[in-house]
Amino acid sequence: MTTESPMSSPPLTAPDHVGMREKDAPFEKDGIEAPDAAEGTESSKGKFGKRRVATGVCLGALATAAVGVLAWRIKELAAENDELKSRNKELATENGELKAMAGELLVKLAELVTENEYLKSASGAGRTLNGHRGR
Repeated sequence: MTTESPMSSPPLTAPDHVGMREKDAPFEKDGIEAPDAAEGTESSKGKFGKRRVATGVCLGALATAAVGVLAWRIKELAAENDELKSRNKELATENGELKAMAGELLVKLAELVTENEYLKSASGAGRTLNGHRGR
């Protein structure tokens, strides 16, 4: 009795038709034979390759132009941002000055309101009139 070990069996091979194409085999569908595939394949491969190269060149040029436009726009926006920052600093300084002026005006208004109230009172009015008469 002879027993073969699994290691001694012949190597497995793929059938001859797997992964292979017959160049001159016509394609048939519903019994209708296709035109000679070899003639159309050669010319369409060349056209497809040229189209692919042209498409790649066009897409590359378009991408380069888009990057250029975006870089220019970024540079323009950065310059505008710098101008706006400097204008913002000027306005912040002006705002501080106006707030100080508003504070001074509020103090002056409070003094005038107080003086007005004093002058409206009887004793304030009398003293003010007597002060003008020379007493």
